[in-house]
Amino acid sequence: MKSYNFSRNYLNNLSKKGSDFTIAPVKILLDKLGNPQNKLNIIHIAGTNGKGSTTTYLSSILTKAGFNVGTFMSPAVFYYNEMFKINNISISNEDFADCFSKIYPLLQELSNTYNFTSYMIETVICYLYFATKKVDFLIVECGLGGKYDATNVEETNLFSILTSISLDHTKILGNLREITQNKCGIIRDTVITSNVNCDVMDIINDNAQNVIVTKDATSTIKDNLQYITYNGTTYSTKMLGEYQKVNLPLAIEGVNYLKKLGYNISDNAIKDGISSAQINGRFEVVSTNPTFIIDGCHNPNASLYLENFIKNKKDITLIIGIFKDKDYTSIIKNTVKYAKKIYTFDWDNPRHLSGLELKNLIEQYNKNVEYTTLKDAVAKAKMDKSTTVVAFGSLSFLSEIKLEVQNGR
Repeated sequence: MKSYNFSRNYLNNLSKKGSDFTIAPVKILLDKLGNPQNKLNIIHIAGTNGKGSTTTYLSSILTKAGFNVGTFMSPAVFYYNEMFKINNISISNEDFADCFSKIYPLLQELSNTYNFTSYMIETVICYLYFATKKVDFLIVECGLGGKYDATNVEETNLFSILTSISLDHTKILGNLREITQNKCGIIRDTVITSNVNCDVMDIINDNAQNVIVTKDATSTIKDNLQYITYNGTTYSTKMLGEYQKVNLPLAIEGVNYLKKLGYNISDNAIKDGISSAQINGRFEVVSTNPTFIIDGCHNPNASLYLENFIKNKKDITLIIGIFKDKDYTSIIKNTVKYAKKIYTFDWDNPRHLSGLELKNLIEQYNKNVEYTTLKDAVAKAKMDKSTTVVAFGSLSFLSEIKLEVQNGR
């Protein structure tokens, strides 16, 4: 059997070759493995924002209801194995290596014919692992788009979810209507979608036999808990952020649909699941002295929800790092005008926008910005105990931020 380190090194080397948006190689591999994806009860989720939160709510509720629930979420935020979880427990190194070892001979056989990416192989590992473990449900989050995403290979699913859809990855996916059409590629029969997608609802209706649309919800935040009222019932959640009143209803409607299919899920399981749900890096409070929040806000639509939070704060400090292939100008316009102090920095990712370049852009909207190191940004932000600190712009540096915050306690 190949070791875990061998498996990871193999995938790391492949990741340097970039992406290839086709699903043919994935289908070939899965077919040779007996199509494990078709032995699973899959809930497939696509969308621009909210996939991770919706997946987390659903998984937590179904786990509380007594089911074994697999989740496949990418990219990893804090550690690699967190992409593959059963009942919120990450895949072991041994199980990962075992799955990779079953795939490796096929890769040797097919690599001269097909261009495999690391994400394709991770997707195959996902379906093989969860089928081997015989989970009751597998919640699969698309990496990019929908129709040509490597995960989009199952013949049927229990239902699909489309979270909020907005402009992101436009060079790959196109304009808003093209993005929507692409994401609709995961729909088999039934889709649950957010009511914020009203501008593209005609496309969604054209692609599904059964469309379930969420209703409006309200939310308030108190003492680092958020209270969301949906359909007359109020739920408490540790997952903060204005956008959770968009994401939570999707999970609730998903549970309601499963109940109609005959699955036994009590009201207590729903409430307990929501109250215990947590997700790394999505409006996560990592310290309370001062309040220090990390958030993966990385596109204009997400920044509007973040704006709704920070504009109501009397004292706000921002730590910002953004990828250069994002619409960073819109994100900056929406957020930095409210801050008392802003820090930019460089980090180890070839896609990151130079911290100095980001500082120069921010200065057009707020002069209180400093270019420094990530470590110093955290240390300086924490000195003011009266402020609320929000670090955002990309998921890729949040684990480093969280480590710095906790080490400095």
